[in-house]
Amino acid sequence: MFHKEIQRRPNQTSQNQPSQNSPAPAKSDIPKSDISKFSGASQIRHPKIRNLKILFPTFAAMKILMVCLGNICRSPLAEGILQDKAAKAGLRWSIESAGTNGFHIGEAPHRLSQKVALQHGIDISRQRARLFVTADFDSYDKIYAMAEEVVDEMKWIAKNKFNPGKVDLLMNELYPGKNKDVPDPWYGPEPGYHEVYDMIDAACDKIIEKAAAKK
Repeated sequence: MFHKEIQRRPNQTSQNQPSQNSPAPAKSDIPKSDISKFSGASQIRHPKIRNLKILFPTFAAMKILMVCLGNICRSPLAEGILQDKAAKAGLRWSIESAGTNGFHIGEAPHRLSQKVALQHGIDISRQRARLFVTADFDSYDKIYAMAEEVVDEMKWIAKNKFNPGKVDLLMNELYPGKNKDVPDPWYGPEPGYHEVYDMIDAACDKIIEKAAAKK
């Protein structure tokens, strides 16, 4: 079998090799260090980089999970409050919540949790309760429990996969080492929800304050 050598005509160029008459590809004068600063940005601010239309995927700088028993009273408030504060502080955080008992899976937050949150300008009505699972230890950087009994249930669910390095009681942000619970307002009237909101709000302020200090 014979192989014929293909001879290229003088004016014919390879697809991979630019023609002598073709303009040389423009070289960016943007230092690589400048580009690397935007590797996690969804919208490019640097004018030179924006003109090059370089797009990067968005990555949350921190993933936090708030956990209570049913995921309809305390943890939905904690999710909504911290997400609101993080957004206002310019932090690209992802805040979610879950419950350990699974009694209310798929339900919206308690009507009084929704009411109290809305009075503070926070809408949590679109949240839906879900069950805390062992895989959450791999998915989140920090997991806050609303009470010690919640931590106990997390240990029971996760067994040997429980990661104490990622778990803490939310109120330990305000009172380190005191292991104070956020009381469950489920059994009481509306004032209990206001009390719970104020406790969670203060703890979330401390979380944001610590994050700002690290900038």
